Amino acid sequence: GMLKRGSGYLMNTASAAGLLAALGSGPYTVTKAAAVKLAEFLAITHGDEGIGVSVLCPQGVNTAMAPRSLGDGQTDGIIEPSALADTVVEAMREERFHVLPHPEVEEYVRRKGDNIDRWLLGQLLPPMLFAIGAFTAVSLSVGIMFDLVRKIVEFGLPFQIALKILILKLPGFLVLSFPMSMLLATLLAYGKLTSNSELLALKSLGVTNRRIIFPAVILSIFMTCLTFTFNDSFVPISNRIAENTMRESLGKAISSEEGKHIMLSLIHI
Repeated sequence: GMLKRGSGYLMNTASAAGLLAALGSGPYTVTKAAAVKLAEFLAITHGDEGIGVSVLCPQGVNTAMAPRSLGDGQTDGIIEPSALADTVVEAMREERFHVLPHPEVEEYVRRKGDNIDRWLLGQLLPPMLFAIGAFTAVSLSVGIMFDLVRKIVEFGLPFQIALKILILKLPGFLVLSFPMSMLLATLLAYGKLTSNSELLALKSLGVTNRRIIFPAVILSIFMTCLTFTFNDSFVPISNRIAENTMRESLGKAISSEEGKHIMLSLIHI
């Protein structure tokens, strides 16, 4: 059939309840939601094989099946079958996935979709925070921790002072970790979404590529501003304090050691 031809179109008929909820009718809501999810599955699975898929999600339509309580076709959001048919033809021509004859349903779905940005940020933040911690720990170990351990052992630098210097040096290593962490988080998050076919699901729902990458762009701009702020405001001050603390502590430790040697030399004489 369609797969052999490499073309075709499927129009699933569901209901606005499949996107929202029909209060007081659990089975109806669940079955209509299943029809919507079936259409999503078909669109993801066969969309690249030339098969178009749409799902029709109307509210009330003025037919014999419509409950009398919904009105006479002119009130309460009821639309005529001819208007519904025109909407379906137009949607198939434009290959829209959601066919929403009632404008208010589109607004309701849009409000639900406002959480997409928050959801994508939730995919980006955990790997980014992990990467910041990992990169900072590695760079601290290679950049200063071994040097502090050597000064503690060889020059008698107090442990409390070494810990203070390590904390003061932290901003300088954070500014190196921020850009690398953002890059790694973006690769991991969107790689995971791609492998789970979640990006295809978003596209099948009409979410554009710009909308998908928008949270990553905003987060990267924020991290860039944070990097410049740290680099211009905190890093010079903290590095200067760390150097002064190191110099004063090493000077006291060397003076103390020289004093001990003098006392030992006098006793020996």
